[in-house]
Amino acid sequence: MTETHYKIRNRKTGLFSRGGMSPRFDKKGKVWKKPGHITSHLNQISNVARVYADCDRVTFEVTVLETEALPLASVIAERQEKARKKVEAQKVAAKQAEEQRERAMLKALQTKYGP
Repeated sequence: MTETHYKIRNRKTGLFSRGGMSPRFDKKGKVWKKPGHITSHLNQISNVARVYADCDRVTFEVTVLETEALPLASVIAERQEKARKKVEAQKVAAKQAEEQRERAMLKALQTKYGP
């Protein structure tokens, strides 16, 4: 299966536009799936003539190959495990913060009333 992708390339530098309201250029650039998407991008840029004066729309034919079929159950399990670990880490951090507050309060009380 093949797909057609589009990029904007600067003729002088060979770099590709990253898109956005203030386009910058790099080696990778942004991929647009339809020519109309580039047209929409150009319509958003107020200084389009200056930014893209020395640029071309480049068309790429990309071959899409299926490289992996991962059961969604394993993807879901990985997400759930990651979420569980995140919650556990938040609990540990909250406990440590509470202990630190308690130590500070104890120190303040000891200073005020003595050990």
